Amino acid sequence: MRVLFVPLATPAHYYPMVPLAWAFRTAGHDVRVAGQPPITNSIVNSGMPAVPVGSHYDLLSNLRKSEETFLADTGRRLGDFSDLSSMPVEAFRRYAQMRREVNVKTAEAMASDLIPFVEAWRPDLVIGDLLTMVAPLAAEVAQAAFVLHSWGPQMLSKNVPKVGVTAADDNLCELYDRYDVKFRANAETHIVDPCPPSLQDWDADLRIICRYVPYNGSGVELSWLRESIGLPRVCVSWSFSQEGMVGSRDDSLPTLIAALEELDVETIVTLRSVDDLDLKPTSDRVRIAEAVPLQLLLPSCAVAVHHGGAGTMLTAAAYGIPQVILPQGAGHVINANRVQATGIGISLAADNRDPSNVAAAVSSILPAQSSWRRAAASMQEENEAQDPPDAVVRRLEQLVAGYLD
Repeated sequence: MRVLFVPLATPAHYYPMVPLAWAFRTAGHDVRVAGQPPITNSIVNSGMPAVPVGSHYDLLSNLRKSEETFLADTGRRLGDFSDLSSMPVEAFRRYAQMRREVNVKTAEAMASDLIPFVEAWRPDLVIGDLLTMVAPLAAEVAQAAFVLHSWGPQMLSKNVPKVGVTAADDNLCELYDRYDVKFRANAETHIVDPCPPSLQDWDADLRIICRYVPYNGSGVELSWLRESIGLPRVCVSWSFSQEGMVGSRDDSLPTLIAALEELDVETIVTLRSVDDLDLKPTSDRVRIAEAVPLQLLLPSCAVAVHHGGAGTMLTAAAYGIPQVILPQGAGHVINANRVQATGIGISLAADNRDPSNVAAAVSSILPAQSSWRRAAASMQEENEAQDPPDAVVRRLEQLVAGYLD
């Protein structure tokens, strides 16, 4: 069977697909991943064959404009709000519409390369990110079965199948008409969801729950990660590449690290190699782990402090690590609220992010019998109880067989 994955042009949306792609490969299927240039290296480094598409449109820089517009409209960033319902309705509506327009233009850009590929390769199954609006078009052109793939908690509990790919507008319908494909609004579609059920904010009859298998990129395990200095380890995951999405950089990290140095902990700060902040720790209890994937780092940690990205949140959850979240974007707010609602961590709103408050939150979580640590351990058990990727492959094989019949 030929299986085509179509992720959004950011590693955060591709990485959750990787374990399922591996499972298809090890089951003997032929796999391709079609993505824009920002994730080509991530695809190749994950061991999957990459199909470059849509190189002439920059998704992330155009998404950033919606963040900048929201800031101009409200004087506040999305992460400054404690939940989406507290955001100004009209400003958030404009923000959401701008992002949708960007996703439609991304679909148009990807289609010019993707459709000729699927016409030649003829996949049997297309697995698309919730926001890659070109994926169902590719499936229709190839006459292939189509499945959506989620990446974490979603915003609309009753309308997940309608998010992105099935809410029609004139430009999207025009794109489908260009390839003589009828746009099927509100089409029922199976959704592979690698998010523990209690962390997810929606349910659907066609949801295929998959165990979250942590993958945050390839890398080298550092030997000192296996060494202990006799103190609990706190991971601070802070990637300034987030600037590409929110349009500005949060320079509070040095102050935050200084506050954590006041605790009896070892602080590990993980940064991507593209980050340019010059950190100079003043204590041997602070270490910098540059470009170390979280799945290599978090298992040795007692607490994870991060911005609320779904990959970081789910990786911590999979290892039973309680969390302190300082959300920056709209998706981060959703994730942070689910973490707090399930008791596996603490969310700190913008007006409560003084480094001393972050340190206090970390300190409250650290005791071995804290409620957060117990809840995080239960979340780990819940995730491990879900079907692993190979079981999901078998289910999707049956779905494709039924589709071909």
